[in-house]
Amino acid sequence: MNLNQYVTENYVKLSQLEIDELFIDRDKNKNKIACSQLPLALKVATKYATTSQYSPDELFSPALGGLIPAIKNYNVQAAASFPSYAKICMERNVWDWIRYRPYALIGKMQTNYEKQDVPFTSHFSDLSIMVNEDGKTKFEDSIEDTSKDYIDEKNEDYLIELIKKNLKKERYATVVIETLGLGMKKPIIHKQQASKYGLSHQRINQIFHTSIEKLQKNEAFKTALNKLRDN
Repeated sequence: MNLNQYVTENYVKLSQLEIDELFIDRDKNKNKIACSQLPLALKVATKYATTSQYSPDELFSPALGGLIPAIKNYNVQAAASFPSYAKICMERNVWDWIRYRPYALIGKMQTNYEKQDVPFTSHFSDLSIMVNEDGKTKFEDSIEDTSKDYIDEKNEDYLIELIKKNLKKERYATVVIETLGLGMKKPIIHKQQASKYGLSHQRINQIFHTSIEKLQKNEAFKTALNKLRDN
């Protein structure tokens, strides 16, 4: 099921008055309230997909996650409508997800969206096809296992050196380094990297996610990143 189909099939159309009535027992009605905001969640996800390295499919779940505090904290007596308040909460949650996602992937931090009990959530992106540009070699075959290596973690230069040492191909190391923004003023998003290297957005995502999974097994890398973030 694609994202648009999911929204269409689960959307519950409600007026503001009907939504306000559901808030009389918000705990009981939270799923129905959330379903009434599915098109808005899709709109938020699509908006941030145009300015980030992630697709609407990936951003839809954190958008839904923003509905949890919205439903919990909305004041029916407030001047703002629930959709207006929910949009602010969803945008804040999506922004936090985008900002901290690279570090969450390597166990750096557990952000609020990871702790929330989302009423329903779907992950629509399929990054399971791990092949090289020539379509022959499995991606994992191009990554060297150096989990026992240890490099002094004084600054970003050491972390960059460690990433390059653990990933065989320069392209893969570069994608990770640029995504994390190491040794540069700001990170380079995947859409920009895709254009820069003549690859698809999905391919850059594949390189990054699989590289991070490999690096996560390396204690030296995690220690170096932890120390860098703590400084």
